Amino acid sequence: QVVSARVVCWPAATSRYGVSLALCHTMPKVQAYVYDITQGMASRMSMAMLGKQIDVIPHTGIVVFGKEYFFGSGPCIGEPGKSVPCAVHQILDLGETAKTPEELEAHIAQVLAREHTAEAYNLLS
Repeated sequence: QVVSARVVCWPAATSRYGVSLALCHTMPKVQAYVYDITQGMASRMSMAMLGKQIDVIPHTGIVVFGKEYFFGSGPCIGEPGKSVPCAVHQILDLGETAKTPEELEAHIAQVLAREHTAEAYNLLS
């Protein structure tokens, strides 16, 4: 697997031997993977069934650090592009993060898991 990242460096100091030192940090790329859970059926049948056009019914996962983070019956982690049994409909580049995988997973466990539970999930809102 390939994890896309950019390295950012800041000048830090000059050593006593005249060598310039820098602080470098890898900035991992963050993407949203959008799936159409109807696999095109919403686009083809929504006008006839609902009287209005709906192009996709999305499921979204956030891909960073070589993993896909998404909500199922709570926070889940999976292989990018395989969080649901259908093809990725669209990939959105969201930017980069200065956070570590440990910081992200701690935030998910301590904050998001408490807010986003199976009981609180409503498909229609």
